[in-house]
Amino acid sequence: MTSDRDLDTAYRQTVYRVHRPDVPVDFCVDEHSPALQELLRSYASDSAAFLTAHNPGSRLMSQMHNCNAQAALEAQARGMGATALPGVALDPQGAWPAEDSLLLVNIDREAACNLGRRFGQNALVWIDQTGLPELVWLT
Repeated sequence: MTSDRDLDTAYRQTVYRVHRPDVPVDFCVDEHSPALQELLRSYASDSAAFLTAHNPGSRLMSQMHNCNAQAALEAQARGMGATALPGVALDPQGAWPAEDSLLLVNIDREAACNLGRRFGQNALVWIDQTGLPELVWLT
């Protein structure tokens, strides 16, 4: 069983990537990102949440389950008025599979946290206008 400390370390070492048409935006928790600040400005937003519906509770699920859950997450986020930009969470050690993710722009923190909990996630990454990604535990 993975400890909370191990999960925290894993999430903080993850590379989070937002797929943009021109150039991907990579960022890490607790590392200032001017590219994220610019991305937020380009959507006239002062915050965003990066989350996934893959592998709830950090338990590996089937590809079909993950794809269906991710589609449902995107539909719910859009239904809430959020702009959903595709992304991926990457384990730099390669021990955990890449997880399709979304950067949700134009969503408030409470709504993002509720959405993450609805999909069984342990945490999400919150970004405000400072461009400093913050790990937010949901459990």
